[in-house]
Amino acid sequence: MNETLRDNIWELFGDAIIYDSPVSDDDIIGMGLIYDSDCNWVVVYDENKVINTLIQEFSGSEDPETDAIEYYNYNIIGGYLGPQTPIFMNDFEFHECMASRCSDTYETYFRLDNVSSLYEAYELVANKKTFLFVPLDELESIKNII
Repeated sequence: MNETLRDNIWELFGDAIIYDSPVSDDDIIGMGLIYDSDCNWVVVYDENKVINTLIQEFSGSEDPETDAIEYYNYNIIGGYLGPQTPIFMNDFEFHECMASRCSDTYETYFRLDNVSSLYEAYELVANKKTFLFVPLDELESIKNII
């Protein structure tokens, strides 16, 4: 049996929310540990990829780019689905205010190699201004620390 990205994510993070169409699984870039009344693992999407996917979805409309951005702002980034609501990174190359979900904005992120333990990661994300980002290619490495 061929395991999909969804299968891998749900195996590790059973409560993770993964959007269905029109958002694509190809838009997922990793997982994030955030604080929302407690520490939670959430799916991390590349905002630019999501918007490009939506532009393709709205390609038959008069103004696909505007329609895609309006759909994204109203139906995706504006919707809170609980503590496992995904996070969207708009430029994961820079450590600036570059990630958001609903009304939350994250000023920076850190990676597994920046912490000595998962406990330290929980402490860092508790301030709500940062989150732990684990790229897809490193998901296997967190099986041992969850």
